[in-house]
Amino acid sequence: MSTHRHNIKVGDTFVLCDAGGGTVDLISYRVSALRPLLEIEEASPGSGSLCGSSFLNRIFQKRLYDKFKHDGAWDNEVLEEASIYFNTGDVELTTSQATKRFDSVVSLHNTYE
Repeated sequence: MSTHRHNIKVGDTFVLCDAGGGTVDLISYRVSALRPLLEIEEASPGSGSLCGSSFLNRIFQKRLYDKFKHDGAWDNEVLEEASIYFNTGDVELTTSQATKRFDSVVSLHNTYE
């Protein structure tokens, strides 16, 4: 059996995940040839769902709103700051870690008012 320089073999199967803003799509492919060119074929039908990052952002914003809507420091600017952090920061946090970080954003925001 022929092996590609990256240890890919005919018959190997892999899954491609396209996680975008609106959808997440999955499809699996099987390697059907290595020479003269790498060839792949669909191993099973692809599937997708409306669960991309924009949906996660909306869920995050709603949870923040529900938790902090009665806090006197809560406003759209704080929500925007938290959303930016969510999109660019460390999102692998426990609920208590996320609450502490959000509380520190609110405190920081209050010092500049």
